[in-house]
Amino acid sequence: MRKLENVIEEMIRVSENKDFNNELLNIKNSISLTAPELMSMRWNQVHEIMLDYTITNNEKPQYDWQYEVISIFSTKSIDELKSIFN
Repeated sequence: MRKLENVIEEMIRVSENKDFNNELLNIKNSISLTAPELMSMRWNQVHEIMLDYTITNNEKPQYDWQYEVISIFSTKSIDELKSIFN
């Protein structure tokens, strides 16, 4: 099972958007206060934020870092994601 903290750190490392990174950091900082049975709520928050910053107006990602972020979250390769979005 993947740890959300590690996923967030990887996403921040490749992201070029400071607002996105700050939102992820807020979630990461609140993870330690989250009961284990509520971790799915945190995963859902990260998913929603990721979609807000990577797939805007139902369009495909425009920047490489967006594909990288989705790849980290989904565990799909960037090439696989590009074929899905095209």
